[in-house]
Amino acid sequence: MSRERFVIRAEDAGHGWPVAERCARALRQACERLKRDGGAPVEVVIGEYSRRRSVEQNRLYWAAYVRPLADHCGVAPMEMHRYLKWQFLEPVLVVDPFTGEILREGEPTTTGLTTAEFNQYLEMISAMAAEQGVHLPTAGEHAATYGWPEPEAEAT
Repeated sequence: MSRERFVIRAEDAGHGWPVAERCARALRQACERLKRDGGAPVEVVIGEYSRRRSVEQNRLYWAAYVRPLADHCGVAPMEMHRYLKWQFLEPVLVVDPFTGEILREGEPTTTGLTTAEFNQYLEMISAMAAEQGVHLPTAGEHAATYGWPEPEAEAT
């Protein structure tokens, strides 16, 4: 079964909620298929929408942040990427479900960041680089180009 994602916006109300109708139709079809064929359960998640880090942001991150810093320091880009994640992002915690004890910290990840959070990450990297005498673009310099929220805008 393919994954489908629907974003319903307030302005859809004036058009008879077409996205909500497509969502309801897809849910009905999934339920009918599940009843008819069995198989894996269907996940339905409803919550407030927030844009995730974009492909363009990720390309920019590697080309204009990671690679220049890696070159400056004489390390591999992947090594610089790991350093930046550990330096500026929260680690993923592995918790024992029986005791609540933190067993270890896992490597932080950028994949779940919203566009605004990713911009903040890029701003922290730019500031750190500037302290080291390396000029990198600020995320704000690229926000208008890619239609991202400005770094100070909080996505909720």
